[in-house]
Amino acid sequence: MTTISPIITTRQTILTALKSTGAVTAIVPAERIYPSKAPASPIYPLIRYGQPTADPVRLSGGDGGAVSSIVQCYVAKQRGVIDDPETTCGDLVKAIADALDALPGCFVTLTQLFDDPQEADTKRGVVSFTQTTI
Repeated sequence: MTTISPIITTRQTILTALKSTGAVTAIVPAERIYPSKAPASPIYPLIRYGQPTADPVRLSGGDGGAVSSIVQCYVAKQRGVIDDPETTCGDLVKAIADALDALPGCFVTLTQLFDDPQEADTKRGVVSFTQTTI
């Protein structure tokens, strides 16, 4: 059964895909992939699912929706573990984008990599996507 607002099912699909993709979990353990909010004192690297929006899709054969959101990732410099957070974050953005783009009805619309303004020596990556469910 579909719904015109598949926000929750889309979030579950995305999180499950990320936690089961080896290229993603090689960088971020599955237990550090969060539904939305990370803990107050997080351990890096980590991934969190953004705030989604849904556009209803109404067809004669059934209803559905297009959910647009972002997946954010954060990578901090860690001596002897992650010496180059920019490269590691770039690799993680690629792995996330590949995992999402492989899902049926899911299309990556933008990837971005930049300095995290709140944390020194931390890079932030963003993967924007839209998933249509009918």
